This record gives sequence, C-alpha cells and structure tokens, in this order.
Amino acid sequence: MMIPKEYWIEKLGLIPHPEGGYYKELPAADVWLAEQERPLYTNIYFLLTADSPSHLHALTADEVWYFHYGSSLQVHEILPYRMETTKKPRLA
Repeated sequence: MMIPKEYWIEKLGLIPHPEGGYYKELPAADVWLAEQERPLYTNIYFLLTADSPSHLHALTADEVWYFHYGSSLQVHEILPYRMETTKKPRLA
C-alpha cells in the first residue's frame, strides 16, 4: 500500500507549488551565474499527486531529479524543430 500524500506533506514540510504539486526549498548552490543572476542550481523536494499534477511550464535551467518514492512520471518536451516528444525519465 502506498504511503498517503499527507504523510509526505507533513513529514517534509511541503507547501503548494505555483506550477502544481507540493514543494520545499532546500539550500541552493553557493556559486552564482553572474550573467543570468541566479545560482548554479536550486534544490527542492517536489511531490506530484493525481489531484495536483505539474502544469505545462518552461524550464529556464537544467534540472536534476531524484526519484525517492511513488509512481512513474512522463515528461513532455516541446522543441522548436519538432512538435512534441514524450520522454520517460531514466531511473538510475
């Protein structure tokens, strides 16, 4: 049986994310990209649920995802040179 979302929300101190799901910010990189005025990377816990999925949005930086628990997910990538491709992230 899967652990309910309420457990993770409370245990990790998650709050609703503006693009869907729940999150908690963790320490970001100490190194900054001066030309982009942002840290080299940011770091969050992120939880998606059936009733609160992530909405379509643009990524402005590389992301690294760590799968800890739950079901699989599909990422849709829209590229300028072709309409759309669907990818399943590779789990290490």
